[in-house]
Amino acid sequence: MVDYVEWRAFEKELREFQKASPDLCAQWSSLNGQWIRCTAPEGEEDRFYALMALVATAAGHVGGEGAIDYLLNAVKRHLLERSSKNITTGKEAAWTKPPGELIPPGTKWDDSAVRHGEVYTIRRLCQSLADYCLERARQAHSCAPPAQAVTPKSDPKCHAQNWEEIEIVFLSDH
Repeated sequence: MVDYVEWRAFEKELREFQKASPDLCAQWSSLNGQWIRCTAPEGEEDRFYALMALVATAAGHVGGEGAIDYLLNAVKRHLLERSSKNITTGKEAAWTKPPGELIPPGTKWDDSAVRHGEVYTIRRLCQSLADYCLERARQAHSCAPPAQAVTPKSDPKCHAQNWEEIEIVFLSDH
């Protein structure tokens, strides 16, 4: 299980990406049920996607392909549950006729040959990922067992029995 410190480390690294690349985004289409776009910081693609895969594993993805999609789906749910401004929803349409067949002029939105769906866009992707990690850190912290209070063992040799056994030493005397 990933602990508070690890989640905060992920958050910190994602916030650094956010500073360098504030306009990254990811888009999901309900028509094909896939993430159709996920941008990465220019020149940092490998490092960014590796970090996303680590966060996905920490979030519960169990190996193999699809780690980034898993993470993006978790972040999408997180943003929708919180009615975040970092996720927008729009309508999309797709022509259902065979590929290469042109859409006839005058085709209307409600035409039976047009499939309808929604596209979700996660804006400020790094910030959204970092906020997700921060929330997971909070959850990890609140689920952690309370710290045990350290109580000194009672040892009669360590306790003065009377005032004559107490020696007062000032640091300035040494």
